[in-house]
Amino acid sequence: MWWIWNWFLASALLLGATACCGLCPTLSKEGRRLQQGKRYDHWDSQFPNTVEGNGSLHPAVKIMGYYGVSADMDRFWVRPYIVNLYCFELLEYPAMRPVVRDYLEWYMARLNDRDLYGISGTLYDLFVTRDGGEEWTGEYDSADSYGATLLSLIRRYVDVTGDRSLADEHRKQMETIGDMILGLQDLDGLTYVWPGHDSKYLMDNCEVYMGLRDFAALRQSLWDIRDGRFAQAAARVRGGILRQLFEPVSLMFYYGLDRDGTRYESSWSKMYPDSIGQYYPIAYEVIDPGTPLARWLWGQFDARWKPGGLDSKDQRLVARMARKRMIHALDSDTTGAP
Repeated sequence: MWWIWNWFLASALLLGATACCGLCPTLSKEGRRLQQGKRYDHWDSQFPNTVEGNGSLHPAVKIMGYYGVSADMDRFWVRPYIVNLYCFELLEYPAMRPVVRDYLEWYMARLNDRDLYGISGTLYDLFVTRDGGEEWTGEYDSADSYGATLLSLIRRYVDVTGDRSLADEHRKQMETIGDMILGLQDLDGLTYVWPGHDSKYLMDNCEVYMGLRDFAALRQSLWDIRDGRFAQAAARVRGGILRQLFEPVSLMFYYGLDRDGTRYESSWSKMYPDSIGQYYPIAYEVIDPGTPLARWLWGQFDARWKPGGLDSKDQRLVARMARKRMIHALDSDTTGAP
């Protein structure tokens, strides 16, 4: 009967309940611990150094410099997806916004018309030489995440700067990226990594949800396009995450789902992709940070992992995104937030 109880509890959490009425002692305790003022300030120490860059003239390598990549190398490995995430945070600093725009222009000028899988709107990883030369690898880590984070980045850029000219100039390319992502969407709402790939991953799909949602918002606010195509696709992604990737007994998200129906259970004892994936639904707004589920997931993650225990700067950056949403939810809570 325990699984039935957990199913009803999980359903209430996913529907956005803001309290569990003391029925679940662990979740109630987690909510009290958050509201007593524990704000996870140790995550603040990992912000980028926006004063000292690396002096590179290459738009992507320049941004990597604010996250500790030195210019004293003959070749720099660049994964555009990671640079997209760095730009999310750099946009918070007004002096960095022109740097982000330069990067966006660079990215758009290099989109694949037709890549190794026969699709458009993708971008390969590359090596950049000391003199700025670009050596393309002919591959990428994922098509869905690269495109989705770029669409979200453009929306953030427009929102914080008020400058719509970049979006207007590259509207057709943004449509191509959006269509590419839709082409990866399965019947359950989730997206595959690239055409023919066997897996649909939690982290990718959280990014895809936000990317499609953000692009839908831009299409409506900038060009008055209200066809609902991308908004409806975003809703299907979110529904797929909550229906297909949430495990009600452990109150955790599966980190992946294969084409044959195999689901990959997550464990708090494993950092990547298991534990890391649990804060992605918070960071990318799949679940409300004010719900007991969000408080449970973030509390469990933070109790087990610290910034130094994560593998990379981009993982710590997304953790900061989740943390900010949690604190904002606490500050908006008039029932006991500090």
